[in-house]
Amino acid sequence: MKMFAMLTAAAAIAAAGPAQAQVHTGKIDLSTTLCHEVAGMKLEEVEQIVTWMQGFYTLEQAPRVIDIDKIKADITKLEDYCKANPQANLVAAGDDVVYAEPKPAAPAPAAKQP
Repeated sequence: MKMFAMLTAAAAIAAAGPAQAQVHTGKIDLSTTLCHEVAGMKLEEVEQIVTWMQGFYTLEQAPRVIDIDKIKADITKLEDYCKANPQANLVAAGDDVVYAEPKPAAPAPAAKQP
């Protein structure tokens, strides 16, 4: 699960291209970063955060797919959430925005016929 989150974040950084590979210098601690700080971030930084959140909240049984449309929708949801809750930290925002949607359960094994 954690490896998938790291690979997802790495893919997002690689997709940004060599000139934009490192948008933010240093680290972003989601537990201490407040929502009002999102407004001052570059789009690439917000994309990386949302991509990381999606990987973090994805179940291990879920398909290994990066849904670009969902990332874009979650960026909008995150921005809306943060405008309404400027003092919330990004972990709470991720819980409410990215994790809020029900995740598909792994299919149950088929019952064996006698």
